[in-house]
Amino acid sequence: SKPSLNCACKTSDKPKQPDKLTCIHRLPHSLYLEWNVPDPEGAPVRRFEVQYRSDQAFTSWHTAACADTQRQAPPRECAWRCVLEELDAMTTYRIVLRALNEVGWSDCSSEAAFDTSGLPQLTGPCPDVFRVTDPSAATAEAAMREAS
Repeated sequence: SKPSLNCACKTSDKPKQPDKLTCIHRLPHSLYLEWNVPDPEGAPVRRFEVQYRSDQAFTSWHTAACADTQRQAPPRECAWRCVLEELDAMTTYRIVLRALNEVGWSDCSSEAAFDTSGLPQLTGPCPDVFRVTDPSAATAEAAMREAS
């Protein structure tokens, strides 16, 4: 029999909508985010766009520079993480994101809201000055007092 000249080819798609957007750690001025988006066959995800705004009225959306976006190791290779920085403490932020590959942008994720934490509080007495001493210097100082 002759070989078939038919070839089945499949084109790649743009990424699926990112989902499971969660905040895995929060600090006064940053949020550590994680989400899932699988790579379409033949066209891996290249980058993400994270947009955020404070939850206050009449605030506009900002695009975050998430240069530190990282894919997680197997078996969680669909999971991605980044740190959203330079935020205000004790503030609620609305966040959406989308993924890009060589075919195009995904649809935006569902909007999620996360709070930054408050500033650290001191609990108990705190001396105004911390003094670090070198034991050999203290011994030399005591020897000089005795000599005088």
